[in-house]
Amino acid sequence: MKQEKIIIDVNAHITNIACTIGADGDASKALISFDNLGYGVITAVKFNARGFNSFGDVVQIGEKDRFFLIIQDISIEKNSTAKDLKAKLPNGDIRRLELEECQICYADGSVTSYVGKDDREFDVDVFDEYGTDKESVAAIRDIVSADAKYVPQDFEDGWLCSCGRWNTAERSDCSRCEVKKHTIFQITDADFITDLIAKHHKNEEDRQEKARQEAKEKEKATKSRNIKIGIGVIVGILLAILVGHAAIMSSRSTYQSESAMKAALQGTYTLYDGYKAKYQIHIDGDTVYKRWCNLGSDDDLDYKVTSWNYKNGTVDTSYKSIIVTSSGDIKYDGDIYEKGGSWSSTAAGSSYSSSYSSSYNYESGYSVLKITVDSVTSNSGYTICTGSVKNNGTKTYKYIEVKGAFKDSSGNVVDTDWTYAAGSEGLAPGESTTFRLSVTKKSKITSCSVSLLDYD
Repeated sequence: MKQEKIIIDVNAHITNIACTIGADGDASKALISFDNLGYGVITAVKFNARGFNSFGDVVQIGEKDRFFLIIQDISIEKNSTAKDLKAKLPNGDIRRLELEECQICYADGSVTSYVGKDDREFDVDVFDEYGTDKESVAAIRDIVSADAKYVPQDFEDGWLCSCGRWNTAERSDCSRCEVKKHTIFQITDADFITDLIAKHHKNEEDRQEKARQEAKEKEKATKSRNIKIGIGVIVGILLAILVGHAAIMSSRSTYQSESAMKAALQGTYTLYDGYKAKYQIHIDGDTVYKRWCNLGSDDDLDYKVTSWNYKNGTVDTSYKSIIVTSSGDIKYDGDIYEKGGSWSSTAAGSSYSSSYSSSYNYESGYSVLKITVDSVTSNSGYTICTGSVKNNGTKTYKYIEVKGAFKDSSGNVVDTDWTYAAGSEGLAPGESTTFRLSVTKKSKITSCSVSLLDYD
């Protein structure tokens, strides 16, 4: 633990009083803010005020240096901040205000008077929440008070809560965190802390189990919803395919047989750039030749026909497919080649051939799903690894399972955990998702290595 000094006005009911002066038509107004220290819901405040002009001179009101400034018809909840409450000033020359609490009205009808400032200095022990007190503080904040910061102190006229709030002696609970006095002082007892830590560990386990169950239920609901959506999508796709196929086939020429198609397509087809021939394709038997018209025949390319798809109106070659349009022309590589044009027999019968081979790369999730470990941290009961998975591939991957190997400083695996980084919703190309792995805290764990376990 470390020590620090804090100063508290033990008579105050509000604190952090701030004020700015502004114009309100021909008059001046004050915009006042303060914090309610939690003794009740405040409905009105009377301030003891003193005003100053631009030169720092006191502005007298009724030949007096001080005057009362009242704000009423408000509702400031316990331990909340009142911001920019308007109060009309009695003199338009006032440019600065000194304000001191005078009286407070509460929602229960009670009125409390401020008996004057009594600043007290306290030497407090501060919990080392990141060091030796880490586990104890986590348990205290989980079960007793989320605002616990100091070791509480008791005095004859009052007591200082762990949250830092001064409470009068007659109060049995804290005006800020509302924890009972006898409970907050139990955190100074070693046996109480031991029991508290055990309960905290149980709470952590229960929370993690609840989170797992919620994740399973969510995934189950998502799967059910996705199945319904998927059925609807499939039906829509099938209808779209049927409509699309009909539209596509209406723009193509089909034939009775392969031989009929082959016979009909023999000859030359030309792609024009304006009135000038740019490219030509010549079909001779089962060979397709392509020529750049501004080059010689020695630069012709030739591809073998691999199939005559007479029912679909397409010709597959060793390079690309050719589509036969309804007008009898051909569509190749997105361009329309009109039937006709001059092609020398020397070029068509040329012995020139282009060696072309297609290569197909099989995409594996193990090569395109990039895993990044962002952090490995520990709380009082667990060591947690967080990270992300990014899809650098060209297709969507589902049910991405990642496995974390929690290791010691020598690289030995101490414990493991696995989780789904993505479920049925999948991870599309370019998308990223996060994951969280956790194991029971062990002092030997220094790092976590995360790998791809499986995917669909």
